[in-house]
Amino acid sequence: MGAYDDPTQRRELRLGVWAAIASYGMWGLFPLYWKQITDINAIHILCHRVLWSAIFLVIVLWARGGVRGQGRRVRDDESGSGAANDAFHAADTAPQAFQAADTASQAFQSGAAIPRSTAGIRGDRSKEARWLTRELMPIFRQKKSLIAVIACGALITANWGIYIWAVNSEKVSEASLGYYITPLLSVALGCMFFKEKMDKWTAAALVIAALGVAIAAVMIGNPPWAAISLALTFSIYGAIKKSANLDALPGLALETLIVAPFALAWLRFAQESATCGFFGPDIKTAAFLIVSGPITAMPLLTFAFAAVRIPLRQIGFIQYFSPTIQLLIGLVVFGEKLSLPMAIAFAAVVAAVAVYLGSRSSTQAQGRNLQ
Repeated sequence: MGAYDDPTQRRELRLGVWAAIASYGMWGLFPLYWKQITDINAIHILCHRVLWSAIFLVIVLWARGGVRGQGRRVRDDESGSGAANDAFHAADTAPQAFQAADTASQAFQSGAAIPRSTAGIRGDRSKEARWLTRELMPIFRQKKSLIAVIACGALITANWGIYIWAVNSEKVSEASLGYYITPLLSVALGCMFFKEKMDKWTAAALVIAALGVAIAAVMIGNPPWAAISLALTFSIYGAIKKSANLDALPGLALETLIVAPFALAWLRFAQESATCGFFGPDIKTAAFLIVSGPITAMPLLTFAFAAVRIPLRQIGFIQYFSPTIQLLIGLVVFGEKLSLPMAIAFAAVVAAVAVYLGSRSSTQAQGRNLQ
């Protein structure tokens, strides 16, 4: 019997595929969102994104704690075991397994699954609040984890800021190049710091991508800094999260919470110095700034749903939807021009991605034939 012969498994697979497509589709469509508020500077937008993301993620964690606590109580009442806790732990760590499989792009390419709600069960909200504290406080008690969270907070903030700046500076196509490069760079970091093996095809892919970017840099006169910065900040961010073994959702909540006071201070300073109002010049801008928190978290949550339902090799292909959509938006919607050097860089990176994905598919096919 095949792995997906069961109707329920096929349904879960379909749902997972659509959830993954939704995640990377939302990430790919982000330029359209940020383009609506180009009348205020990128730092102001970034500070709002950090602030509202922190608030929204804490709410999600609190809600998840209630659902998790209810689920555990039901399962323990029925079986007297800790099986529910094991299931939730598996859901939390599956996206990190995907990140270990060299697909750390995007960033928010990982997440934690939110189990189905158990209806009709009354929960003690004070206990759920204490659960939220238990979820976050252990990170503060471990020096390594705390340093990792601070570093990740700085890196993801820089990544978000560079991306917003790139969109508002009409460099969407260059930003998309960065997210094509990110998974390849993650592979290189895995080999350097985690002793992961690199086969000849992966090495060839990295060389092809590096040559393309180098040729473009020579022709332009300077490297495509936006693309390189986005790739570096996000791949290093993924490597640190993997090294510290941080749960995705609590980790991201703490990262934004640590940066949030600085974001709030900047917003107050901008308001008092009349540089920009706290919520921007009008109601439309204020709405877009506030909603930037939920739209940051939504792809993370749908990715978490997908990561525990579909094979990692499928996510490996789907992840390139995001930079492809971004590139098309930059060229078709925003009318950006792709210069010859950037076209060469794109051609090299896309060729490198094809080599890398092709080698992975071949290896997986051989593995299935041996089973």
